[in-house]
Amino acid sequence: MKHLISACAFAVLFITVAAFADDTPSGGMFPEAPFDAEEPGEAYAEIKLSAPDYSWAKGRWRPPLVVLLDGKKRASLIPFRGGEAAGYKMFLGPVGAGRHVVSVADPSKKEGRVTVESATAGVLYPGNEGYELLRRAPVLLGRQDNESSDAPLMMWAIESETASGRILEYTIIFSNEDGGTKTAELMARYGRTVDIEYIYRVALDPEGRIASETYQGPNHEELPFKGRKIGEHPVLRTCTFNNMVCDDGDSSFAFMHYPVEFDADGVRERMLDREPWINRVAFEELAREGKLTKTTPDPERKKIDDPRLYALVDIELDLPPGGPAVEVSLKTAGDGEWRSASQGVDEMRFKGSGKARLGILMTEGCGPEDVEGVRLEAIGVPGSRATVVSLGPITILDADFKPAKKEIPWKKKLPLVAGSAPIVITIAE
Repeated sequence: MKHLISACAFAVLFITVAAFADDTPSGGMFPEAPFDAEEPGEAYAEIKLSAPDYSWAKGRWRPPLVVLLDGKKRASLIPFRGGEAAGYKMFLGPVGAGRHVVSVADPSKKEGRVTVESATAGVLYPGNEGYELLRRAPVLLGRQDNESSDAPLMMWAIESETASGRILEYTIIFSNEDGGTKTAELMARYGRTVDIEYIYRVALDPEGRIASETYQGPNHEELPFKGRKIGEHPVLRTCTFNNMVCDDGDSSFAFMHYPVEFDADGVRERMLDREPWINRVAFEELAREGKLTKTTPDPERKKIDDPRLYALVDIELDLPPGGPAVEVSLKTAGDGEWRSASQGVDEMRFKGSGKARLGILMTEGCGPEDVEGVRLEAIGVPGSRATVVSLGPITILDADFKPAKKEIPWKKKLPLVAGSAPIVITIAE
């Protein structure tokens, strides 16, 4: 099977650097990771490393590590996970047949900034599973402040069949957003403080030719892609403070995260459950940027309490245009108070359709097993309707940001009518 992998202990991984310049940094080189390609294909690498004296809570990692392919800059790497020994996987772009070498340089020339435990590198060939998703994965040039804020942490890809071919879509999880939705609204309406944005979509005809390709530009406008490419990889650039992208410009560093498989079974926030380190990095950024408070709700909705105090409720709604907002509240054993996601603030109420995760601030020490009831209420023009398609589970993060869950008894769709009495679901032990 053409899926070669060669390992090299003590090598490092990468991310993309600026204009893919040909000059090679002169200092701080790590051992090399060679790999062989039997024929042209798409290269990738994964490196396990740690930064013993660093955490994202400290802020800027300057300058980023530089990853090189055959001596030329390909990527820059920020060790978001700090002192945790973790694998960083990324794509390197197209390579021809023959031997290739991945290497890493630390432009800071400081000894001991990074400890590299192992590295692997290899190639996907046409016909290999995942090849098409990999060869079209976008290169994301970073904002200059991504070294400390709103950093891209993960990319996932979705492939869907259509009557006229198929569509590949790529989404990025950013550590936060400095513009756009306020922090308290993010937590109430989405149960998270990271920003999740689709950045690139390509439609292919039955023969695999590009029928159209678009990206999510400023003001969430879907625009035709007209920028440059590295092989078939479109080059995009984060160009707004709410993480929209443009198809022009340059940056001193960029990101080439290997696209992971999307977990389509439920809300997209389930991807955070799978990778608890993402919530930890997001928390560190909140703390560093002064976005945590014990006074909730924050009148300006810019701050929240510790995200581990929130119960996260998954819900799927069918909401017609102009339909009501849906208020979800929880009650725990021994507490007579219903606690809602909105905390009584209209701007924090969920008013969308489809799958969502809502965040409800609970009392300290509350776990999923303590929740005994869920209340659903439609708030809007009397008589306006919404349908709850599915509900649950309830998720609460533990001290290490790992998810603990509890199911909600659910049998069928429930209609909600504004002006009518709320629906209460009792959760038995």
